[in-house]
Amino acid sequence: MTSFLFPIADLAGGVRSKNDVAPFLSDIARATLDSADALDLFKDLIEGKAGGPESNGFMAFDAHGGDAGCQLRAGMMQEVFLVYRYINTDLPEVWVKFRALIDTYTTKLRQIHENAKEACKDIITHKVHPKVYGGPTEDTLKMFGWDTTDASREEQTLGSLVRQALVSQGSELPPNISFLAYFLQDSEAGMSDQESSRPSSSDSSSTGTLTSTYATEYDFDGSSSQTSVCGVEDTEKLRLGPLATHHGGVDSKVGQSIARVHSFFKDTLPMMCSWDPMSVYTLTRFVVFCYVLSKYKAFSIVNDTVGARTAPEDAAEVSYSFIRPYTGKKKVPGKPQRILRELRELQSWMSDLSCAWQKSLAQRSVQNGDMEQLIVSTMQESDKGLKSMACYPGYLLLRESWASMNCTLLLVDRHFCPSGGFHYNVFLATMKSPAFNACPCQRHPLGVQVAWSLERIQLTDLIQDSDSISPHLTIMGNSISGGHTEYMKRFGNKSRPHTADSCAENEAHVEQFLSADHDRLALAFFASHDSYAFPVSDAEGAVSGTAGDGHGSQDTETAFVGNRIDLWADRIASRGEFAAAGCARTLKESWLTSRREADEMGTGHDGMHTFTWQHALLETKARVAKRIERWMEIGELMPLHAPVGERRQ
Repeated sequence: MTSFLFPIADLAGGVRSKNDVAPFLSDIARATLDSADALDLFKDLIEGKAGGPESNGFMAFDAHGGDAGCQLRAGMMQEVFLVYRYINTDLPEVWVKFRALIDTYTTKLRQIHENAKEACKDIITHKVHPKVYGGPTEDTLKMFGWDTTDASREEQTLGSLVRQALVSQGSELPPNISFLAYFLQDSEAGMSDQESSRPSSSDSSSTGTLTSTYATEYDFDGSSSQTSVCGVEDTEKLRLGPLATHHGGVDSKVGQSIARVHSFFKDTLPMMCSWDPMSVYTLTRFVVFCYVLSKYKAFSIVNDTVGARTAPEDAAEVSYSFIRPYTGKKKVPGKPQRILRELRELQSWMSDLSCAWQKSLAQRSVQNGDMEQLIVSTMQESDKGLKSMACYPGYLLLRESWASMNCTLLLVDRHFCPSGGFHYNVFLATMKSPAFNACPCQRHPLGVQVAWSLERIQLTDLIQDSDSISPHLTIMGNSISGGHTEYMKRFGNKSRPHTADSCAENEAHVEQFLSADHDRLALAFFASHDSYAFPVSDAEGAVSGTAGDGHGSQDTETAFVGNRIDLWADRIASRGEFAAAGCARTLKESWLTSRREADEMGTGHDGMHTFTWQHALLETKARVAKRIERWMEIGELMPLHAPVGERRQ
């Protein structure tokens, strides 16, 4: 029902059967309430009015996207927060207009919620004939006051308002949101938010002409006129086509593969979304869908692994709560197909937007304009419409973006000690500004070097931190002497916190943690992490099993991603950028080397002694600390998640 309120595709038509009308109306009641709560909470978080450390915060938007990319949604929400917090504090005249728009949304949604609840009561108690409410979806929503065909709310040109405010103030963007200049160019060119964010069928590899410091200027074919990979300067733009003129000993194999490379990149999957944090169309759907996919999410053990799943039974229970008071049937309704379809539609759109965000990061990347070609070429789509991109190159883009903003991450290490219990160790990790002239290797992929500084911090210090508004990227992970098998044994034994006054083994582990190279550790983790949560096609068109179900599927995934990196390097060489192509070819070996050293580094499947990332989310320091305290109190071993209702056991 959420996707009916905020359409992402054509609405299903037709008249509902008599027995389907009341459940449909109860879904409207649920979806409107969730949507209003999501937008109100987002507004309050931006304004710093969301409540204390035990209240719902950014974790309420920790969406389960159905992929292996929780770090993507955390990064996307961080970017959205930075933009809107800046507008709130520095451009108040723009914020007032945006806030009024959100208030209009939520007021109408809450009124429709009440109307839908009353309609449920009318049908069941007062025996109002269902045909009164049983028309096509658009007609029913319009009758309640929600017109899905009226897009005027979503055509607000927030980008142009921001640009005008900056010009009138004579202001410049602060360093932590300098990336916003990239999106303001569309507004300067006269493109509305609606045009830049609605589904597009354009070639996924095309780009506009960009002049931001975070973008490289492109010709229509994607060739660069500024700095390419590893700082190599291009002296001319070379079209992608047959190399009639050979430049200084072109590799004959590269020359022979030009047509194949051209065809490959031309046939990459299209994206239906584009990322623009100032688009009302994108922003409302992102906020609402994240909230819904977080609220109706549960962590569980599947195939001997801790993971997230959608919880349609929870959504069905909320819907049924608007009917139960008027019927004698008290039974919990299970998992109706309509709710399964709803959550899958939201996940499909969210996965597409996540890919669009990575494409946006690639377009803004300083390290290499061609990163867009690489990341887009790795996109795969499941039978259920979920899209994913390769994990390792995607993390390289996040790494550059986070380091450019000098992000401070919260690393939450749950360390299992020999006593049979576990400890929570929390660290602040600041990523320093990247250097782009290092020698390419697995420690400095594509020549980009990033240093981390770490310090241990106590929960009381997090709770008492003076900044109760700004969220931090939070990495929840585990460490144990051994690997995944030992970790799952502790999980199965329901380990409890080790409450001894001191634990020498944990203190020794903390020293090891502080001395570790966490940039190298993260590179190794993402190099060895499964990229796809569904079967993928390899370079020859064969199909693997589900990612993570055995070495065969991992080998196929490795071959698939490796093939894309090879073709990407060949494409750079086909333009005559031989030094850049040589640097690009080092990426594959950097990736494979990092994969091989994951266990030795203590972040792999068979070696978790240092720190293995488990879940990434966005939250304020105090709320993270309060969640940890609660997890210790109840002995919870699942990743941190929002206190949105209590899960049924």
